[in-house]
Amino acid sequence: MRLRPVIGWSLFVVIIGLTGRLLAARTLLEAGSVLTRMERYQAAEYAFSKASFIRDDACASCGLGMVYRLQNRNGDAEKWLRRSIELDPQDTCAYNQLGRMYYDVDDYPKAIEILNQELKRH
Repeated sequence: MRLRPVIGWSLFVVIIGLTGRLLAARTLLEAGSVLTRMERYQAAEYAFSKASFIRDDACASCGLGMVYRLQNRNGDAEKWLRRSIELDPQDTCAYNQLGRMYYDVDDYPKAIEILNQELKRH
């Protein structure tokens, strides 16, 4: 059975659109990582938030949390890092960043608790 050309092209356009969105999200995640290492936190925040809008995943949420932690915006950092853990409980990035945030604000019991949770999962 042969697909009608209109249906075939429609499916092709949908597949290309989805692939393009995934590539755009991945590119934005990479840009956010590079900008974070360059300490260009506002630009990194923009890249990670756009990536999160395109595709709600743990990497984008963790990236946002890390950028907020580095800017001492701990309330925002905790929100996004916990979102990252919710999306992917096996990803160590968010546990590490959340533990570091608690350590930075001298909340050692919470830092130890989070890091122990990470160790138990692996």
